Amino acid sequence: MEMLFIRHPAPQVAAGICYGSTDLPLQPDALAGVLAQILPVLAKYPRLTPIWSSQLMRARELAQALAQARQQPLYVDADLREMDFGDWEMRAWEDISRQKIDAWAANVCHYHPGGGESVLQMSWRVLSALQRIRQAASEQQASAAILVCHAGCMRIVLALQQMQIQLGQDLSQEQVAQIAQTAVDWPEKIAYGQLCTVLI
Repeated sequence: MEMLFIRHPAPQVAAGICYGSTDLPLQPDALAGVLAQILPVLAKYPRLTPIWSSQLMRARELAQALAQARQQPLYVDADLREMDFGDWEMRAWEDISRQKIDAWAANVCHYHPGGGESVLQMSWRVLSALQRIRQAASEQQASAAILVCHAGCMRIVLALQQMQIQLGQDLSQEQVAQIAQTAVDWPEKIAYGQLCTVLI
């Protein structure tokens, strides 16, 4: 199945702040530019192509605008949210102790930054969401799905594609750990409003 992943536009947050699961609105001027870029790309997809979104406002605002422009319903899956950084959320990176940052860097996949979520945990829930969305799209006889989410989710998806793992199979602990590590090591930055097309 073809899945189109779109990263949300820029949120209202100061530079140098750690944020993941915090619910942030979009910058006032961010939505229009991304819509102008994305809507022409989606024009070739039929209206039955489902639109799914993270429940976080910065993704949902874009997804709602896309659904309204295409005159179709919107579905929300909470497992498409960004990683939870626990008590690091909304703190300046420079205010988090060097010791804690180093501990995270030494074991990114399994460490729980701020007592929050590990990359491995996030990988399991994102992959579970993709399985559900793929199944729902299949039941709707849709050949594609549009997902508005976050950079962390998209790195996991790109890792899945790079490793050539099919969503339909039962994933082992080892495979998900490999996906998580590949996502951590992903070399390219994912920009606000960027669209990635993945076959999974």
